[in-house]
Amino acid sequence: MKKIVYYIQSIRWFEITIRMGAPLLALMLTIPVFSTSNMLRTVHTLVAFFFLWAHLYAFNEWGGYLSDQGDRSKAHTPLMAGKIQRDEMFILAWVCAFFSVFLYALLDVRLVPIVCADITIGILYAHPRVLLKEVPFVSFVILFLVSVGDFMLGWLTFSAHITSGVLIGLYFGVLGIVGQSYHETGDCDTDRKSGIRTNAVRFGRKKISITGFVLYTIACLYFCLLAQQAIVPDYLCIPILVTYPLYVVLFAACFRAQLQSSAVHTFVVRYRVLYGGIGFAMLILLCMKRSLLH
Repeated sequence: MKKIVYYIQSIRWFEITIRMGAPLLALMLTIPVFSTSNMLRTVHTLVAFFFLWAHLYAFNEWGGYLSDQGDRSKAHTPLMAGKIQRDEMFILAWVCAFFSVFLYALLDVRLVPIVCADITIGILYAHPRVLLKEVPFVSFVILFLVSVGDFMLGWLTFSAHITSGVLIGLYFGVLGIVGQSYHETGDCDTDRKSGIRTNAVRFGRKKISITGFVLYTIACLYFCLLAQQAIVPDYLCIPILVTYPLYVVLFAACFRAQLQSSAVHTFVVRYRVLYGGIGFAMLILLCMKRSLLH
């Protein structure tokens, strides 16, 4: 029984919950009506998505086992604490992958290629013999593609209009690069000691963090452009515009702290909470609009 608890603890629940915002927003934008069958289909989609990212994070933990041994911030995890073995983490990753592919295949076979592409990219990104995250800017490309895919996995559940989905998905793709840039900035010291040459190690944490800040700003402007073109409802811009000053304040505080690892990790947590809050506000606005129309 304890092993099961350790397996559950090994999955990054908070990060998966945040990532679930993209497909959930896509589902709410495209769901034709809030019927029982559609709501069950929505839950089906989100459960399959959960297993997909449980696989990706578990495989990343397995792949980074040796380098993570010098990271104090990860010493409490079941894998680093020795509560589960590395081979068990590998098995957990592939069990989650199986359930994800199986559930998506039951849902819509069109989604299976996206899922398989995500799994393949995740392997190339984190496998210690390949480790594409060491190749300059490839990690950014990977997170961009995977984040667009996250949105499309929700969008294609109810909609056949691929172009509109991709245009909105680009917003989440850019945010994927933003999140990766902050992640690499926070892990810069540990990665350097482990010999992992991420973008932050190669080009400096200052340049990569500023890149993240600029790209977030561009993403906000792009989303407003989508609203102006009526690709997304205009009222969805409200949470983005209202919270942007807070984002600037949080980033400035981190920057004044010389981008030290502890300061960056604190900023990343706050950024994720902010990002989750924006997504939650968007969902509330969509539901309110639906209720007024009906």
